[in-house]
Amino acid sequence: MPTNSFKLSGSVALKILISGMSQDTTGENVVPTGGTTNQVLAKASAADFDFTWATIAGGGDALVANPLSQFASTTSAQLRGIISDETGTGALVFANSPTLVTPNIGAATATSLVVAGDVSIGTASSVSGYLKLWNEDNGFYTDLVASGTSGSNKHLSLPNTDGVLVEQGFAQTLENKTISSANNTLVIALSSLTSDTTTTVGLGKLELGHANDTTIERSSAGAVLIEGVLVATSSNSLVLTNKTISGASNTITNVSLTTGVTGTLPVANGGTGTTSLTANNVLLGNGTSAVQVVAPGASGNVLTSNGTTWQSTAPAAGGDTLVVLGSDVANSTTSFADITGMTFAVTSGETYHFDAVIVYTSAATATGSKWSVNGPATPTLLAYRTESPTTTTTSRIDYADTYDTGGPSTQSPGITNLIAKIEGIVKVSASGTFAMRFGSEVASSAITAKAGSVLRWRKVLP
Repeated sequence: MPTNSFKLSGSVALKILISGMSQDTTGENVVPTGGTTNQVLAKASAADFDFTWATIAGGGDALVANPLSQFASTTSAQLRGIISDETGTGALVFANSPTLVTPNIGAATATSLVVAGDVSIGTASSVSGYLKLWNEDNGFYTDLVASGTSGSNKHLSLPNTDGVLVEQGFAQTLENKTISSANNTLVIALSSLTSDTTTTVGLGKLELGHANDTTIERSSAGAVLIEGVLVATSSNSLVLTNKTISGASNTITNVSLTTGVTGTLPVANGGTGTTSLTANNVLLGNGTSAVQVVAPGASGNVLTSNGTTWQSTAPAAGGDTLVVLGSDVANSTTSFADITGMTFAVTSGETYHFDAVIVYTSAATATGSKWSVNGPATPTLLAYRTESPTTTTTSRIDYADTYDTGGPSTQSPGITNLIAKIEGIVKVSASGTFAMRFGSEVASSAITAKAGSVLRWRKVLP
């Protein structure tokens, strides 16, 4: 048997004495009672034989069945120091929300990637970066790549709502889009246009059919050019040449008949069919042809019908002609003056009967009136009478055989509307105008012949 060993058999009570352990009441060194699994003996104080059971930090020996928590706290740098095939530097990264500083991800596979800030794909000097967007249904992808001819940095803003990006060369439906800038070209198949009275379409230029066909473009606010020619509108001023305005409901306003209308307007269009009309001629209709005219003819002539047309002829003997005063005529002097509008033309050698009924007013009751006639000089025969009231029941009558003869009445009857009469026969030795005449008894006190007064005359057979 080895030294310091022994063999026991049977039931034996054994006490093991360990050098350096605590002593019991018999003075022997013994192991402390108590303790738990995996604890070790440790000095409890500086005194001899003072031991206790203690738990080793970390749980004791490193066992494969226990986690790393049995070791002391370890930093990322300490862990990196004992690993020989790591890449990169910095802190240990875990799955949820890590912060990465300029990482090189490589050909990573992930369901999503959330990035704060800019993401650069490729390099500015030599490598063009592609962003591949995979379609999980068919296994194909779509590349996003920057244009090599952009000339400067560009920004692509994606929609802020669900939608599809417009792709060149594919048929897509655009809704609520505005195409701006002056250099856009929009080609639209007219068969695809639909009627819409509310949508506004802003176009700089519209090519109809083909680029070499009709071009419609904006000139300025409210102005449109067709093939470079300004289109007439209700608000612009243009000269229209060789244009026809048809239809029954057209209205043309503010047209200057002096400078805005040229040429001869036919009778069928409401004109006369002629460019000028002789003064004082009477117009006669002539169907759709230019109007005809009848000249006045000799003095004293009247317009008569021959059953087919109108003519200027001398009045037939016995035929009366009425002359009605068209407006008031006043005389505030004591001299005789013509009653303008109560005249008729006479022909040398002819005899005429005249009869005038004149309504007049006087400026004052104390102002009387006087009445006479005048005509071509030295008539062959002249005889006439004048009558004017002096009261409501009396009148003054004068007979005369020369022009401008007849004394005035000395007063008026004091009523508003009065009547004077002139009646006579004259045979003239020269052609001219025969006129009814009047004057006032008092200067600056008017006698007024009223509109509506009547002169009746006729030519008497020789």
